[in-house]
Amino acid sequence: MAMEQFPRFSDGNVEITIGKSGSKLYSVLLHSHVLALHLQWFKASLSERWSGRDDGNFLQGTQQHWEYELRFDKGSAVGILLPAHAATADTDLLDPSHKDWEQLDAKEDRDLFNERVYVAQGLVDVLELVYHIPISQYRNEPDDSFLGRPEKWLAALHEAGRVYGCEQVVGPVVDQYLSRDQKAIVQECRSEPVALQKVALRYRTSWVFREAAAHLIGSDQPFWLAHKEEIKQLGIAKLLNRKRREFVKKLKETELELFKFNVGVENGEEPNVSPLASAFFQAWLTKQLKAKQGSGLEPGYAEVYRRIWSQEYVQDFSGTLAEYLHSLQPHKPWPSDGDIVKLADSLHVVLPQLKGLVKDIMRKTTAAEVLDSDADAGDEDEVLAPNLTFMEVKDEELPWS
Repeated sequence: MAMEQFPRFSDGNVEITIGKSGSKLYSVLLHSHVLALHLQWFKASLSERWSGRDDGNFLQGTQQHWEYELRFDKGSAVGILLPAHAATADTDLLDPSHKDWEQLDAKEDRDLFNERVYVAQGLVDVLELVYHIPISQYRNEPDDSFLGRPEKWLAALHEAGRVYGCEQVVGPVVDQYLSRDQKAIVQECRSEPVALQKVALRYRTSWVFREAAAHLIGSDQPFWLAHKEEIKQLGIAKLLNRKRREFVKKLKETELELFKFNVGVENGEEPNVSPLASAFFQAWLTKQLKAKQGSGLEPGYAEVYRRIWSQEYVQDFSGTLAEYLHSLQPHKPWPSDGDIVKLADSLHVVLPQLKGLVKDIMRKTTAAEVLDSDADAGDEDEVLAPNLTFMEVKDEELPWS
């Protein structure tokens, strides 16, 4: 804990012991009127003891004086401030030198201590905020990862604000650090959307919820099924199930439009385009959908739409064009280069029109995709998001709306 810089006010009358290391106590001396003004917990605790009774407070000169200790249940990371006189043998001070947990192995011992450190640091940070002292524990620059230590720290700060009744002080700070870590958070919304939904629900952060929801709604079927129970436990299954049904419906409507597409040869709009272009595209699309790509939502399902959008698949299927032409008239010689070139040229005319049909489902609605767009265009190793994220959660659909 970073308490060395926390001042001890000589005129303070509330002593708070956060922990100890051997015989050294980590404590702060603060003012009852400041704590009672900003923290509802202290407002209640101090008012109940505003007397000369022998119940943990005492007179120091002519000033009332209180002592509190941050105490944890034995073998637990649950901790709260208690009057010093109320500390009992079944509670612990935070003490890395204290080895009274014989039932725990070494790793569990370390994990428990680390969890208690987060709780203690959350309390210290709340006290720093009350005194307008810059929070010392959090790193100076955002990391590439948010889940882990940064999120645990933020959760501890948020919980301390809830326990001690100063959400109005802690809330803006939580929002500030979430915004500062936006780059890491949006990337983890893509890779760990359920974990980030928990973050969004804890802090009621709209942009994190929308970002993670878009990736969940557009996830492939194996991923969705693997996390379905977690989504249910979070209480957002009804919302996400409905949005996912809308998502699949839009994919199927798009596929139907693609199947119905005809270059307008009948109307003479494209007189130089072979009618085989539409037929070839429909055959290619049928093959993809039979493999449960597209609305079948198998892993990599979005690739079929991306290839239509990027207009790359003609180059990838140059050999397939010849095979397709030969399959139409298998008794005739292999198609000539001229026939293949004519079909390829026709497809180049068709593709821009097909692109318009997938425009809506290729919309970039997440910050992660914006970051992808801003990436170095010459980076050949850049990997596009495997799923589509066009389905958005509206303001009125947020769980806390």
